[in-house]
Amino acid sequence: MLTMSVIGCFGYNAFVVSKSKSDSVTGTLGTSYEAEASSNTNNGTKTFSCNLCSGGVRVGWISFTIFLQFNNINIDHSGNYTLKIYYINSIPNRVTSAFVSVNGGPKVMVPGLQILTVNCCDNIPPQVTQMTISLQAGNNTIKIFSPTDYAPDIDRIAI
Repeated sequence: MLTMSVIGCFGYNAFVVSKSKSDSVTGTLGTSYEAEASSNTNNGTKTFSCNLCSGGVRVGWISFTIFLQFNNINIDHSGNYTLKIYYINSIPNRVTSAFVSVNGGPKVMVPGLQILTVNCCDNIPPQVTQMTISLQAGNNTIKIFSPTDYAPDIDRIAI
């Protein structure tokens, strides 16, 4: 597993983003799942290079009927977990939205998406937002979509 930390500044906020490259699903807390992994389901998303993304790639064009679904999110015990979404809002000054659905359940809006105020993308580290989701023991799916607009580009998620 390759691990990297990036220190950056976005707007007036300084932050540290820790990154790890792994397509594996181990079922342990802190496991990262790359957006570009071949095990994911998508129906029209595009990949773009991203120097500061964990796998060097981000997945975009998530919009309307186009989605990104992370498959085989294996959890040992049912319960509430923190979902971290690493993303880049690739269009400057655009307010965007995204929703998450776990195991085909109801959509929940992703909180705290930042507005990009500079040109995108190679020198901008991904932003991170988090939310609580309920996962079942065994395999789960996490679908990211936006029925009304373009969602931000996704680098990875972590549980």
